[in-house]
Amino acid sequence: MSNKINIFQPGKLSNPRRVKAVLRKLRYAGYLVLILAAAYSIYEISFLIKLTSGITVEKQVPANRADVEIVYAQGNLLNAEIVASKLTDYRGGDLAIAVVAMEALDGRLLHKSLVISRQKNTKIAEMVAEKIGIDNSKVVYRAPIDKDMSPTVTLVLGEDLPVVINGKTKEI
Repeated sequence: MSNKINIFQPGKLSNPRRVKAVLRKLRYAGYLVLILAAAYSIYEISFLIKLTSGITVEKQVPANRADVEIVYAQGNLLNAEIVASKLTDYRGGDLAIAVVAMEALDGRLLHKSLVISRQKNTKIAEMVAEKIGIDNSKVVYRAPIDKDMSPTVTLVLGEDLPVVINGKTKEI
């Protein structure tokens, strides 16, 4: 006689001992499922507690952002790179500066440095000029050439740049 249960034979599944054995196995499986669900719930709760009770850090976000394009005369590449390195990713209390482009003028000599604001409100350009050490009277407004790709400020570096670098930019 075979130990296999044939479900098509009447009376085989109605044996009370077999029913109790099957129910006992199902009960243990149910307990196992409950234990796993409880363990997963405890894990999720502990994760949420860690997530919500973590250390919060306030990040100071400057009120103004300036995308700066640096334009320099052919012979001022080194000085332009110095200024660019000092301005790259600068974050002050009220100003964040990012250098987005550097361009050399072809063969022109510029005697004085100046700051060109590409926005009608020249406040941001004046703040950049102050950080570099250029007088605010040298800040002018010019309409952006390409409205989609234009930086906020264009910094034109002239022959007076070494004086500017030695004076103010060391503080940056």
